[in-house]
Amino acid sequence: MKINDILTNIVGPGGIASSNRYHVSFLPGEALKNAIGVAGVQSPTVYEKEFNSNELINNGIKLSFLCDEVNIPGYSVSTGDLKGYVPGINARYAHTKTFREFSMTFLMDRDHLPLKFLQSWGEHMFPYQQISGSDETPNSANFSANHDYYMLTNYYDDYTCDIFIEKIESDNKDMNSNSYYTTKGVSKYRIYKAFPYIVNDLTLSNGPNQPLKVQASFYFEHVREIAPSTPGVPLDEIFRGIQL
Repeated sequence: MKINDILTNIVGPGGIASSNRYHVSFLPGEALKNAIGVAGVQSPTVYEKEFNSNELINNGIKLSFLCDEVNIPGYSVSTGDLKGYVPGINARYAHTKTFREFSMTFLMDRDHLPLKFLQSWGEHMFPYQQISGSDETPNSANFSANHDYYMLTNYYDDYTCDIFIEKIESDNKDMNSNSYYTTKGVSKYRIYKAFPYIVNDLTLSNGPNQPLKVQASFYFEHVREIAPSTPGVPLDEIFRGIQL
């Protein structure tokens, strides 16, 4: 087999898939959106049009760029044994498809947007409820955990949201044309009813300065592949105006 045959039939005109081009979007309901201060943009094709149109959308776009690492959830299949018609041979059959939890790692900007986003999500899941007429509020400097307040779990539909993960590749049909500088969505996954169940510690140190990161793990109900975004988005339009 010739190299050209491999490039044409196996690798394809765009080359090997890259690991650092993807888009992440959170689509919370109205209650969660106001609590965490984020509204998602499903497709990177609308970055240029949507950015700076709304603060909540801006935060959603920034979170996508600050998402340093994310894993598309896999799945496992639980099986049982069935005695077959051939003596001594058991047939295995599938009975349950189980999805694995997934995690995200965010780079911290100077406004600490990812950390505030995750902390606000946790406070929305377990909001403080006031018992008496105390002047203290949960966000006040003098607040103390006393009998004046208690935490009550919010409704499931109010603290879960769908998450979109889209894998983006360069739309490179001709290395000598401008199409090399455009992107297209290749695979897009919708993760249903997700919520963070672990937000890892944020470690600070007086050692050499390094980028600060925060990691969170999520539970969800299921994941499905959906249609990707429209191809042909210029890279300079995607990144234009993004100030972190």
